[in-house]
Amino acid sequence: MIINNVKTQFKLIHGEIDYKIVFVVLALFAIGVTNIFSASTRLNEDGEYFYLSFWYKQIQFIALSVFLVLLILMVPYNHLLRLRWWFYVGLMAMLAGLLVLKGFPAVTRGGATRWYSVGSFLFQPSECMKIAVVCALASHLGKLRGEKTLVSLVGPALIVGIPWVFIALEPDLGTSLVLFPVTLASLYIAEFKTKHVLWILGAIGAATPIAFFFILKPYQRDRIFGFLNPTIENNYQLIQSQIAVGSGQLTGKGFREGTQNILGFLPERHTDFIFSVLSEEWGFIGGSLTILLFLCLFFLFMKNLDGIRDMSGRVLVIGIVTLLFTQTIVNIGMTLGMMPITGLTLPFVSYGGSSLLSCSIGIGLALNVIVYRRPRERIFESV
Repeated sequence: MIINNVKTQFKLIHGEIDYKIVFVVLALFAIGVTNIFSASTRLNEDGEYFYLSFWYKQIQFIALSVFLVLLILMVPYNHLLRLRWWFYVGLMAMLAGLLVLKGFPAVTRGGATRWYSVGSFLFQPSECMKIAVVCALASHLGKLRGEKTLVSLVGPALIVGIPWVFIALEPDLGTSLVLFPVTLASLYIAEFKTKHVLWILGAIGAATPIAFFFILKPYQRDRIFGFLNPTIENNYQLIQSQIAVGSGQLTGKGFREGTQNILGFLPERHTDFIFSVLSEEWGFIGGSLTILLFLCLFFLFMKNLDGIRDMSGRVLVIGIVTLLFTQTIVNIGMTLGMMPITGLTLPFVSYGGSSLLSCSIGIGLALNVIVYRRPRERIFESV
């Protein structure tokens, strides 16, 4: 009975799904698994290859992600948004727990406590918190009526500001910074006055020196200095990444032939610096095609935005697109030395269960808005 109901529901909505978006995401999944497989390759002392299990785990995460997206598409987004506060509060409790717990199940790596150990899987609440913030903003801004004033900014400020503090204290600089462009884009699409957005930008600019000297950890300040001066000794990651990207030249060295990757010079090559692996082995052409796929993804969502009349739906889509766009720009930029190293993953391509699941949930929600942008009765009538 349940299977038949699912089949019936999917038949009703399949004509509303933008399958070009689905194709682009699946292509990015394939690029990710291919390059994670290469980044999982190691050479032993005898010069023989052996493989770590990252690529296999990524396939499992992809399968789970596809299942979640299909599940999300079964229920209209306005019904899903009713669960926003359960999602938001539950993740806030998990973020608070990371600041309190000093050991298991919390996991600390590199001086940051960002994960919970769930069997062999490390769950990072801040990844899903980004989606929870987007959902909460979409619901709140969609209900605002009349002229937007400064008082109207209090709600969005609290929705974003509270989790931002907890995430920044982990510390997780990259994730906390992503919330700012998401907020600004959401306020803009919700028809706040331009001067309100500019005031927020001014406040962020004024608070930046305070955050730099009193909130950022020493290693985070070193990363910013490394961005400004890429030849200093403590900038090993960036230098190795630039060598990998540059040595790929036009067509790359070939699959599993990247020396920076295979010989282990490139750190975090299956997660933060997966684009460096891709560029070294597939060259400028491979890197450009990957960037083109991301641009197509963002263009397709923005193209569908004009047909969405519900304000909550519009904010939800623009929030997800801004989130993915910012992560993409920052991740690729940091591998090239155009952005400070922040630890943000490349959506759908980098290894990581929490990152992949959160990005996929975001895609599912944005697709959901496109599917149900018309009244439900009209969707059924068109079948």
